[in-house]
Order: sequence, then structure tokens, then C-alpha cells
Amino acid sequence: MPAPSVERKRNPSGISVSSEMDDYLSDNCIDMSKDPLLYWHSNCQRLPRLAKLAVQYLAIPATSAPVERLFSTAGKTFRPERCRLADGTFEKLMMVKCNGKMLK
Repeated sequence: MPAPSVERKRNPSGISVSSEMDDYLSDNCIDMSKDPLLYWHSNCQRLPRLAKLAVQYLAIPATSAPVERLFSTAGKTFRPERCRLADGTFEKLMMVKCNGKMLK
């Protein structure tokens, strides 16, 4: 019986999420004096999903509403009945919950 194949999600340009992440992690770090938005602007074709996330996180929010929503979501996720939830697991759950739509 053949082994089940792992389906990798691809964006419209045909790059899989996994290969996009590997490509980003293999890059050299930019100098601290450089503007990270310029890095993401120049690499938005090569790393489209990550560039979208970076622009969202590097932008200055006009209101505190996004932070309020984040704390509300965190409060719903980290409940007393889930008190044994590890920090890393909690961070991953929050990442997926808050950015799941962008990673599709």
C-alpha cells in the first residue's frame, strides 16, 4: 500500500508555505540600521505570505482595537480548564487563530 502523500498548500504563484518559510529562514539577517519594510517590499514576490504578515505586524495601528481583540482572544484560549497549556503551544494557537486567514 502506498504511503499517503503530504499535500502542501501553495499560493497563487505556486510556492508552497513550507518552501517559502525555508527560503526566508535561509536568508541572512538584515542589519539593525536597515528598514525592515524595505526588505519585505523587495521580497514580496519571493515571500508573499510572510510579506503580508510582516506588513501587518510592522505597521503602527491607528487604534488600540487590534490589541484589545488579541487580549480577548487570548483570554478565551487560555481558560482555567486549560491551565496546563504550555507557553509554546499557547503561542502557536494564538498565531493560527489570529493569522489563519492570511496563511490560507
